Amino acid sequence: ANGHSQSPQTTPARDGVTVSLSNIAAAAPATAPQRADARAVATPRIALLGNYGSENLGNEGSLEAVLNALRTRYPKATFACVCPNPARAEVLHGVSSIQLTTPHFSNPRLRWLDSHLYGLLRRLFALITATFVLRGFDLILVPGTGILDDFGERPGAMPFEMLRWTLAARLAGRPFSFLSIGAGPIRNKLNRRLMLWAARFASSRSYRDRQSKDYMQSIGLNVERDSVLPDVAFLLPTPPPDGASVAGSLPPHRPAIIGLGVMEYSGWFPNLKESSGIHRTYTDKIVAVALTEISRDRQVRLLIGQHSDLYTARDIARRVIAASEKAEGNIQIEHAANLHEVMTQMADVDVVVATRFHNVVCALKMGKPVVSLGYADKNDVLLAEMGMLEFCRHVDTFDPEWVSASIDAALKRRDELSSRIAVTAAAYKAELDAALPQLVDNLLSKSSPARTAKALNQA
Repeated sequence: ANGHSQSPQTTPARDGVTVSLSNIAAAAPATAPQRADARAVATPRIALLGNYGSENLGNEGSLEAVLNALRTRYPKATFACVCPNPARAEVLHGVSSIQLTTPHFSNPRLRWLDSHLYGLLRRLFALITATFVLRGFDLILVPGTGILDDFGERPGAMPFEMLRWTLAARLAGRPFSFLSIGAGPIRNKLNRRLMLWAARFASSRSYRDRQSKDYMQSIGLNVERDSVLPDVAFLLPTPPPDGASVAGSLPPHRPAIIGLGVMEYSGWFPNLKESSGIHRTYTDKIVAVALTEISRDRQVRLLIGQHSDLYTARDIARRVIAASEKAEGNIQIEHAANLHEVMTQMADVDVVVATRFHNVVCALKMGKPVVSLGYADKNDVLLAEMGMLEFCRHVDTFDPEWVSASIDAALKRRDELSSRIAVTAAAYKAELDAALPQLVDNLLSKSSPARTAKALNQA
């Protein structure tokens, strides 16, 4: 993971294992082993828990990817989503949903008593309720996302809820698994304590990169039995690429198209006084990048990774058009409802510049070179595995001139980079295809002893 060029026929090692094209097929057998103990629960009830039903396309894509894999593996299974916005999750994913967050008492006397107990009564009641809810499931999964970092989080929100639900699973006697999640940094001390406890209560944990595993170990978690898997979004189907941008030099009749992934970025904790200044500095730099690319007769396509990013995209487009006569017709804003649409919008793009992690993942799935302006090291770790660490900078400190120079370098090496990206992305998918069924089978075989015995008797 040092950014040096690597052979396009192999991928960087993940935990010491190098995957090549010749063994990708072997890594993902067409039919997983059918063991009686692993398929003990014939019609499993699986809850998928996380920040879903949200505006974040990466979160929804992670849930969709795992849901699709589980539906294929367990066609008779029952699924439910435990999330902050159940109604939206039901529409997006076609599953019944349960409220993740701690409800307030409707009774005024209980509200009064709870307020004088600093919310402890409500939280105790919520823990008991969650325990009874989870008794109705055989397995609880947290599929993907950076659920164990505290970007924009306060202790009373997701950190507390993760602790509540993992503790509830332990009290209910149900396996709870963090599946290919991102972890760290956790900058708030109370957040760190709550998330560490939540991780300890889990039955199993896997991380989307080695750095996440190392981070959890650094804050006191025993990770000896934890594993590393690629990000689950690599399981999503990939739209067909645009033929003109797959390989070879750019057609003489078409200018280069730069996909510029923008974000409503205001710092790690966006409620701070500095937030507006941080956001303005970020957008000023993105405007400068867009103007430079347009001045070079290139087209700029503004991409989003969350619905609220549209406000930032519109502001950037307005400012670019006001600053350059050449901008009209050479800058466009793309709306997207999911990661499939983001990938489709990238099909004829030549280089992607991105801040959001799953914009980076989408670009890699489409075989596009990426210039990363990440707010955490997760972008750097992923691109390092692709041999592109040199194209990474932090969102708070990047130089617009460096971005434009990196775009030029990526365009010159487009074929080499795209070839390596395609091999590595295929290896990631193969690794997930092989590991996910075995992991879930093993967890289900440990759940609900009574149902297990019944299913084995029927087998």
